[in-house]
Amino acid sequence: MKFNKLFFVQIFGEFCAASMWMQLHCYGIDPLVAEGGVMSYGLCDGCALMIIIQTFGCVSGAYMNPCLTVAGVIMGKLKWDLAIFYVIMQYLGTMLGLILAYYTTPAMTRSDLYCVTDLSPQTSILGGCLLEFLMTSAWVLAQCSAWDKRTHGIQESISLRMGAVMMSLVLCAGYMTGLSMNSAKSLAGALFNWHWKNNWIYHATTYPAAILMSLVHKFLLNEGSKPAEE
Repeated sequence: MKFNKLFFVQIFGEFCAASMWMQLHCYGIDPLVAEGGVMSYGLCDGCALMIIIQTFGCVSGAYMNPCLTVAGVIMGKLKWDLAIFYVIMQYLGTMLGLILAYYTTPAMTRSDLYCVTDLSPQTSILGGCLLEFLMTSAWVLAQCSAWDKRTHGIQESISLRMGAVMMSLVLCAGYMTGLSMNSAKSLAGALFNWHWKNNWIYHATTYPAAILMSLVHKFLLNEGSKPAEE
């Protein structure tokens, strides 16, 4: 790995992608927006992801999530040494994004636990673990398919497709676990609010899901079809 201009552009791009993602995500779960229910939450997250991929996909790949970064290494899309810097930038950028969202949100609308991921009162610990694992698995598989050489002919629509996937997953399970699928996002919320209840779930489930599903795609789903065409 060379510490040249390209390297610094890439890690700065990843820092900005993670920061912008967290900021837009926190706006999406603001009480004023959340009055629309999980539909508003899902729509905000889906549209935010479209913006991030469209803006930073050509710069750094717009991984913005340590779990997707791990999956990218396993899939051969990212070298491990660059991935280490990506993960550091993702954790730092996510924290900055939360801070920016907090201080640009009207005080009267901010919740006491701002942008924290936690289980709903009706969701059990086991149920929360399974949901985060399964939803993260679906998210990683969708991303692996976007990286697959067989989809190279339809890359122009990747931001729309991944945004739709994000919105669909939030609509399915967002109201039960907060649907993190991102350990950096959960850690930032816990640190900022110093609220650690159930936080371990979002770290203990997302990384194993990312590793397992990227291996499944690489060794079981990666053969058998011709490249897609527009």
